[in-house]
Amino acid sequence: MRKRASILAIGALFAFSSLMFIEPVSAAACAPTTTTSGMSVVVKFTTVGTCTWQIPANVNQVSLLVVAGGGGGGGDAAGGGGAGGVYLNTSYSVTPNAIETVTVGAGGNAGQCGPGGGGSCITPYVSVPGYFAPGNGGASIFDAITVAGGGAGGVYNNGAGASGGSGGGGSSTSGAGGIATATGANFYGNNGGTSNGNGGAGGGGAGAAGVSAAGGNGGAGIAASITGSLAYYGGGGGGGNSGGTQSSGGIGGGGAGALSCSYAWITSGDSRSAQPGVANTGGGGGGAPHGCQGSGAAGGSGVVIIAYTVIPSITGLALSSGLDTATYRTVNLIQATLTSDGRVRFFLNGKQIPGCISVLSSSSISTCSWKPSTRGIAIISARVVGGTSTTQFNVGVIPRTNKR
Repeated sequence: MRKRASILAIGALFAFSSLMFIEPVSAAACAPTTTTSGMSVVVKFTTVGTCTWQIPANVNQVSLLVVAGGGGGGGDAAGGGGAGGVYLNTSYSVTPNAIETVTVGAGGNAGQCGPGGGGSCITPYVSVPGYFAPGNGGASIFDAITVAGGGAGGVYNNGAGASGGSGGGGSSTSGAGGIATATGANFYGNNGGTSNGNGGAGGGGAGAAGVSAAGGNGGAGIAASITGSLAYYGGGGGGGNSGGTQSSGGIGGGGAGALSCSYAWITSGDSRSAQPGVANTGGGGGGAPHGCQGSGAAGGSGVVIIAYTVIPSITGLALSSGLDTATYRTVNLIQATLTSDGRVRFFLNGKQIPGCISVLSSSSISTCSWKPSTRGIAIISARVVGGTSTTQFNVGVIPRTNKR
């Protein structure tokens, strides 16, 4: 019996040890959208969640935009959700071939009704009855940079907006705005507004604070041209109102707040109800109206965008004819073959060839049109613009056979 008990004990210990040493599951490889134009490459991560991405070889500096998810708007006399925090750096250092973790934050969930009025939140206005607190947006991450999600909007009565990348707006009638936590060099975030009456204040934006008023507008986001086109990110959500003028979300994806109790439920699909933050902008969601139970709107998801320049190398230089001779005073085509598309400068005997100072390649081949003006041996060379890769070859310039 002792021997059998010992065997069982050893087996149990082995099984326990095996469980203790199970390797953690690593994040899946990212599947970003990659756009290439000449030497410029833009990589855009839009799917919520965490994945891994390898820095390309020979890339040691990038432009980096990290936007967290926007906060959700509250569900009763509520403030707008604060925008997700924004990090923008046009000269961020990276390590070639390093594997980085990338996280795109989700937008914060929409609030529904107030904490004291959940019993009146019933169908057909809502799919799931009851009170739901609005949520902060999820953080977005790249490498060592973590950006906080936007703060949720405050909920009646006098509920403060939550702190976050940008703070959520305060609720009726005097709720304080949430505090921005996206601070420091290259980080952008602002406080939510404070309500002063029958409506929620605006959520803070990456570029400006939320408006401190009943039915206050969301704070503006910031502009970035990292993709090659100007766009705004991180607009705050508008606060819910009790009538009059509908609040607007901040430029950069912020959702508008509800106009009045006539538009209390987002299920109506009316633009005068609370509007969600736009996906992949980190915009805050709009708040529900004052004077009734209602529903706020969700914040927009975040985004991570990386842009860098690829400097190619020259792998070949020759005449398009394949010969090592060119005809005097006749157009000849010099072709440089590259590892990827880029610009090439061509030289004749050390001097730039007119019209071939910066020739953009097509399908990794850059072509220079050259008409020799002297006979003899010509030294043709090429260099990548912005890089160090060079090469050269000699061409014999021969007389034309058809003399005039």
